[in-house]
Amino acid sequence: MTPLRITEEEFGNYLEFCIDMCERNRVVWRIERPDGSAVMCVPVNQVPAISQEIQDQVEELRQKFLDTPPETNI
Repeated sequence: MTPLRITEEEFGNYLEFCIDMCERNRVVWRIERPDGSAVMCVPVNQVPAISQEIQDQVEELRQKFLDTPPETNI
């Protein structure tokens, strides 16, 4: 997605609108500062946490692998 360009002043004036557009519509903003530099406002994908049960299973598997003699890890 091509970022929409906006000045820092405009972004400040319409902050709530810009954040809502970013969150709901996945709009990416390129916020340009008076000195020529720029920053981005981008949506962040939420990644669900891995359940404790799956973490425990992975740890158990890792431990079994580490406890197995190297010649059988092929």
